[in-house]
Amino acid sequence: MSERWMKGLLPVVFLVLGGVASAAPAPGGESSTALRCQVDVGRELDRTTRSLVDPAPEFPADVGKVYCLARVIGAAAPTEVTFVWYHLGRTMARVSLPVRSGDYRTWSSKNIMPAWTGSWEVKVLDPMGQVVGETSFLITDGETGAD
Repeated sequence: MSERWMKGLLPVVFLVLGGVASAAPAPGGESSTALRCQVDVGRELDRTTRSLVDPAPEFPADVGKVYCLARVIGAAAPTEVTFVWYHLGRTMARVSLPVRSGDYRTWSSKNIMPAWTGSWEVKVLDPMGQVVGETSFLITDGETGAD
């Protein structure tokens, strides 16, 4: 009977020592990856240098389009992130994009209608849906051109 007990114990020892627990989410619902982002917004994006042109926390209502650039750091393997754009707390867009290395820059853009003034947020989510980066900006009633 003791041999049968030992055979039953072997899978339990394997699970405990085999590192299976490391694949589970971390305590508190945090992501098990070390993924994090530096996130910023701007009017334009230089695709050659993968950098924002004219980053700012505020834009006039006639801005047309806002770009959100995320530098994703810590991806152990190819994965994806999701940009979620919020206007006054309401989800306006969700865009999933690939991350192909451990230090990767990617971006999303959003066309902004002139009537969409007020506060905006962009949250970058990992594949588990956890926020790994975020930023906010304001669309004001002003215009870029003066007559």
